[in-house]
Amino acid sequence: MLKNRALFLLVVIIMIIQAVLLNHFDTLYSSLPFLDGVPITSSYALENKFLVYWFLPIVAMSFYFTGYCSDVLKTYGKVIIIRNYGRTRWLFNRFVSMMIVTLIFVVIQVLIFRFLLTDSTINLEGIEVIKLLAMYFLTLSALFALQLVMELFISPQVAQMVVNVYIVVSLLLTKQIYLIGGGFIYYLFLPNYAMGFRNGLTSISEFQTPIISYPIGITVLMIIIASIVGFSISRIKKIDIF
Repeated sequence: MLKNRALFLLVVIIMIIQAVLLNHFDTLYSSLPFLDGVPITSSYALENKFLVYWFLPIVAMSFYFTGYCSDVLKTYGKVIIIRNYGRTRWLFNRFVSMMIVTLIFVVIQVLIFRFLLTDSTINLEGIEVIKLLAMYFLTLSALFALQLVMELFISPQVAQMVVNVYIVVSLLLTKQIYLIGGGFIYYLFLPNYAMGFRNGLTSISEFQTPIISYPIGITVLMIIIASIVGFSISRIKKIDIF
């Protein structure tokens, strides 16, 4: 528990660092720039800067969720399963817990930017913010759900590394595919869903490259999360945990 508290604090500190860095970023960004994501531009230097700033808290969150299922299962998780739950209910509750913690992280991130960001050029309001937050939250939930299910097959550290490599590679490949035209292949790269620059929800038209449809994207994310949870439950039934 102490470890989780320390990692939780680390995630919040990284979010504060992100806000401070973006507050001195000499380019267009909204009042919640982490929802805008990474633009597709002709400047690799600009893209890489956006990428680093956007990616920092996500890496921290993925560290927080490392071992969220497997480490607990090896320790007190067995006792909980024996005394109170079956393994199916226990695993389902872990996924729900992951999504609740992710939502808390997103709320904290919003509050940090509301208090610390003073130089934003464009304000986000109303339904636009709700849509952006929904896409961001569901994308993070899908990525961390993927990390949790991989822990049932490989070590937590490798699962965390695979997810983070997937995020970076997805963004790099999207840029290359965009130059030649990609169509529905963009939907294979989950990080695109979370970015206002790429889902068409940002207020910054200069950087808009809408390659993800909001209605399709949010539906796909919910299907992915439900499928991962279902597959994980099927998997844990076959694992000898005692």
